[in-house]
Amino acid sequence: MRIKEGVSVVDIHPAIRYGILVINEECHKVVGRGPALTSLGESFAHSLQSLHYGVSFNGRKALEVDDRCRAADLDLDEFSQDEKDQIEEGCRARLGRDFDLVIEATHWHLEYDPK
Repeated sequence: MRIKEGVSVVDIHPAIRYGILVINEECHKVVGRGPALTSLGESFAHSLQSLHYGVSFNGRKALEVDDRCRAADLDLDEFSQDEKDQIEEGCRARLGRDFDLVIEATHWHLEYDPK
């Protein structure tokens, strides 16, 4: 996995670390290389409700005691659509319901958001 310059891996929740590793492993299974990690909680480029900043800004009462980063953005643009589909299927099967994987136009957005 490549990490974009400026991305800080400090203060991330262990569950989001696990989710990132799952995506990396699934990428390696399908294409033999990992994605690029482009964002965690290092800047205020996201909305204040974003789990990139943990929960201190979004008022989720059940998780207020833990404000570590619970979201990540990953770039998979180098992969074909068929490869992305295979990777997504493997990720969803492994991550379970406490993770949200949102496939956006420019990146994949992963959140640890326990239900």
